[in-house]
Amino acid sequence: MGEKRVFTTGEAAAVCRVSQQTIIRCFDNGKLTGFRVPGSRFRRIPRDELIRFMRAHGMSTAALEPGGVRVLVIDEAPAAERLAGALSRDPRLRVSWAGTLFDAGYAAAQMRGGVVVVASRVAGSEGVCARVSSGAVGDRARVIVLMEPGHVKQAGAFKQAGADEVLPRETEVSGLVERCLSVAGATGRAKER
Repeated sequence: MGEKRVFTTGEAAAVCRVSQQTIIRCFDNGKLTGFRVPGSRFRRIPRDELIRFMRAHGMSTAALEPGGVRVLVIDEAPAAERLAGALSRDPRLRVSWAGTLFDAGYAAAQMRGGVVVVASRVAGSEGVCARVSSGAVGDRARVIVLMEPGHVKQAGAFKQAGADEVLPRETEVSGLVERCLSVAGATGRAKER
């Protein structure tokens, strides 16, 4: 669906993971705009409008942006899921997360480059940093470490282990998005295609 410019209501429903009837209802009451096929009752939704609608309702647009930078967030499960959800709102990123080292190792092995964001509080995070940055699991990925306030003295150790960036845990999501794009070499991309 990454190259598709106009969607049927059924296709839009599949991308949004809602029923086709929900899409039709949103179209008919003006929450989702588009056009009707002349001489029929069929509705069509332009790509830009579908992206706008999805963002307005907190839906991930990753299905529409297959060329985005892959990002893997490694942290304790609830925090990893929250951060991944916040990062995935940017259409330039394709985000997944892992809440255990086992899941992190498996997910990192599936990545083809991209960026791994790891929290310093995760036990074994220095080892994850070293293995991912060396290419020992999957293709060589860039690594950003989010430092907990009490772990600042470890920043040098993470740099030695291969971290590309070491940022404070409190870094705003928009700043983290820009750092992900920067270390991945994708800062010149337009926000939408």
